[in-house]
Amino acid sequence: MATNLVFTDEDEERFEKLKGVYQKTFPERFRIFLRKRFVFKLARCVLVAKEKTFFPDMPRKKFITRLFNNVAWAIKYNSVNTAYNRFGLDIKNFRKASDYLDFSYVKKDRAKIHHKDHPLVKYRNLNVNTRYSIIADNKHVFYSYVGSMLPNSVPKTALVFMGDKVIAPMDDKLGTKKAIEKLPDGKYICKPTIGSHGDMIVSITKKGKKITLNDPNVTIDDLIEASKDTSFLIQEFLTQHDAINKFNSSTVNTLRIISIRWNEETHILAAMIRIGAREDKIVDNADAGGAFVAINLDKGTLNEYGYFYNKPRAKKHPISNVAYKGYQIPYWKETIQLIKDLHPVLFGFATIGWDIAITPTGPVIVEINWNYSLKGIQICNGGLKPRWEELKNK
Repeated sequence: MATNLVFTDEDEERFEKLKGVYQKTFPERFRIFLRKRFVFKLARCVLVAKEKTFFPDMPRKKFITRLFNNVAWAIKYNSVNTAYNRFGLDIKNFRKASDYLDFSYVKKDRAKIHHKDHPLVKYRNLNVNTRYSIIADNKHVFYSYVGSMLPNSVPKTALVFMGDKVIAPMDDKLGTKKAIEKLPDGKYICKPTIGSHGDMIVSITKKGKKITLNDPNVTIDDLIEASKDTSFLIQEFLTQHDAINKFNSSTVNTLRIISIRWNEETHILAAMIRIGAREDKIVDNADAGGAFVAINLDKGTLNEYGYFYNKPRAKKHPISNVAYKGYQIPYWKETIQLIKDLHPVLFGFATIGWDIAITPTGPVIVEINWNYSLKGIQICNGGLKPRWEELKNK
């Protein structure tokens, strides 16, 4: 059946408006787009300025000043500083916004040639990070690469699987379930080879024929299903040093240390420890409610306060009640030396975020990050831009 289409006056008016938009030149349309984006960013700046403070015991700036600070940041970096209040930039005479690194600034710097005297430089493009990124992004690749040089510096991998197929060590006949059943008795950690923020990480305990997972809502079949799109690996469960266990023994509490390398010299930018703040979680990251505490680079001791993403800072751990100030990190010198030994080998990265567990026998690298977050480490250490500039220009 034929349908008669009738344009009303209202339809005609709407069509003319639409035609007018598309008849505009590209620069005109781009300016409209920018205006819309600015309005959106301005609205987000207002929301950030209205957020509660994370330093309730200190005098706060007026709302109009906080709003001005956020708008100035958005214009300068073309992004909204969602960590404004967590950084303490809303507090009077406390911290300066100009001291804080925005990741866009780091990305710009890390793309430059940072080994100007090295003979291999002439064979590389400027943006070498992406050429090396698989080493950091794929945990199986990273453990295999670094483990071939320093076997005890990374966790030992029992197997890697994708769906119901074991891909390392390669075995077409042995399915994933049977491979897990054949593992020696003990505790293991299972996680995606590519992933972040502690997503899909579970612990597996095997005793005889009994296999249990720390999360009662997840089964081996669930892991096999999830691994059809990306491979998973099963590793030894790291036993951490007693000194680290005292904070929270239910999580492996890792150090996050950022190194930068310019002109054949490796330097440490900043460091913190991440400590799980919940007994029902096995991951320590701040997104899961964990605390993070700055580390004195010279001494390897903790600063006074532990910080959180969702509540004000505290001087003691919420579960163990252990005080942070002056607490000594074991094997600190060995940890820094490990980073300084390995960063030159990972030639393509100007800067690396290292996640390191401290075991009874020394530091073990859990993973590395080249697109690391600056939020948590600048919340507990303060702004890192002055030190970044100092180290870059050495």
